[in-house]
Amino acid sequence: MSSSQPLRKDRTDLDDRDEDILFERVTRRAHIAGPRVGDFCILKTGEVRRFTHDHGDSLQVTVKDQAGSFYFDASGALDYSGSLDPSIKRANLKERLELREGACWFFHHGVSRAHNGVTAMIPCRVYDEVDVKTEPVFEDVTIPDIVPVTEDIVFDEKDAAILGTAMKFRAIHFKPLVGDYVILASGEVQRLAFAYSNRFQITTPRFTCSFHLHDVGTMSCSGAFPESLATADLEDTGITRAARAWIFHHGKSGGGRGVDSGPCVAGGGPMSKQLDIHQTVTDTIVAAIERGVGEWKMPWHQGNGLSFIPANIEGHSYHGVNCIHLFCCALHKHYSTNTWGSFRQLQKAGLQVRKGEKASIVVFYKSITVEPDAEREEDDGTRRVLKHYSVFNVEQCDGWVPKVAPPLAPAFERLDHAERVFGATGATVVVGGDSACYVRDADFIKMPDAGLFHGDMEQRREAFYATLAHELVHWTGAPHRLNREKGKTFSDAVYAFEELIADAGAAMVCAELGISPVVREEHAEYISHWLKHLKEDKKAIFRAAARASEAVRYITSFSESGAHHAKAA
Repeated sequence: MSSSQPLRKDRTDLDDRDEDILFERVTRRAHIAGPRVGDFCILKTGEVRRFTHDHGDSLQVTVKDQAGSFYFDASGALDYSGSLDPSIKRANLKERLELREGACWFFHHGVSRAHNGVTAMIPCRVYDEVDVKTEPVFEDVTIPDIVPVTEDIVFDEKDAAILGTAMKFRAIHFKPLVGDYVILASGEVQRLAFAYSNRFQITTPRFTCSFHLHDVGTMSCSGAFPESLATADLEDTGITRAARAWIFHHGKSGGGRGVDSGPCVAGGGPMSKQLDIHQTVTDTIVAAIERGVGEWKMPWHQGNGLSFIPANIEGHSYHGVNCIHLFCCALHKHYSTNTWGSFRQLQKAGLQVRKGEKASIVVFYKSITVEPDAEREEDDGTRRVLKHYSVFNVEQCDGWVPKVAPPLAPAFERLDHAERVFGATGATVVVGGDSACYVRDADFIKMPDAGLFHGDMEQRREAFYATLAHELVHWTGAPHRLNREKGKTFSDAVYAFEELIADAGAAMVCAELGISPVVREEHAEYISHWLKHLKEDKKAIFRAAARASEAVRYITSFSESGAHHAKAA
């Protein structure tokens, strides 16, 4: 289709709704040059849609929640594809391109080259002639009250002017998506328009070819684009706007089915390597294990009084792999407290994170909805995606005053609270002999007498209960309980994985009961297996921590609900 023959004159019927949708920076352009790839339209419903593909002499708009698309040709005639009913088509867009009130309104967002990417300009700029840009006016700009997630990020008036004032930060380590925008060093806003396997394309208007951003963080270019020019516009290590580029996420990508747009949510550099959350957490824990290998200790046995259960400053405990990860972070940085908080939580508590302090991460899973897999009948389109956010230890803050610990209570013959929790499970515990184990086939726990443990009376008592906690975690794995797989021999991966679950779970139970976890004699043999397993599988510690947390909840649920007591033989 030709973009040199305007279809009609534009009219000055922009209203408040248009301005709200397009970030309060909408300006009308003098002519509609015929819809092009990269143009936005506003449907009668108020939805903002984008022309995403050029099919010969027509343009496609994919309609949300409908299994089909609209097509517009250069004359303004309308057609449709897929199972989109003509009555549905007419209900959304009239057959001729008229006013927004009658059907839709087009906002030109740059120059397109079919299937060669799209240059996107936000907000809409005034066009006196086709393909002629005028610089937007950056006046009366309000910078949003935003807390940067890293000191490297620079946010200024020009960013605010280009993106409006409703901008919020997006986590900086998400990889680029089709539908994201970048700001070049020149201030131009461009869009990641197409995905090619593991890379994303940006077309630069000054040249006839494109940048490709690979999801591993490297950059290349296509066509006759010299590498020197590529790096002049986008540095291949760019993380911040000052370092050439910035990504703005505009919704979900649907492959060839269009992109849901706006409003802008700001993020980090398009070429910053995506944070591998699983690897980051696993590396921290592996490093902590390796630091204790000389003494054959897992991280939670090296704490020197540090609480194993981390909590935020509002008193809520972290769970799962966060429990292990934050403990290892605190241990590595020699913090005396395991209390953490987000930037805002700490500010709310009257604390200020000191300049230059590095954050640790907390992970969580979020459910998202995607296009269901047609080949899987049970697929409802729901996916769980691992996300993360940044936290700081209170010892990284100005204004933190450590609490004075109360004096230790005198030793008791029995640890009543431990007896209550363990007894409520109903587990059969046989005391006698010189070893501890869970006998799966007969479903009982074998424990040596407390007098056989090393140390003074208090140390022996705590060692007894810590060992019992370890065996109780194994007990939860029985087929009629949590049904975890049991390894057959010491050397197999399943056996070592179950021991990792039991050790982490026991540490969690001990932390809740105020008992010091013990170092079992067989740890020297287990640790080499754990390290090998964690290094080969970055998600192993996540699975182990999840199963350990599940086991702890199972154990403590009995005492919380007033269940029956354990049998002792």
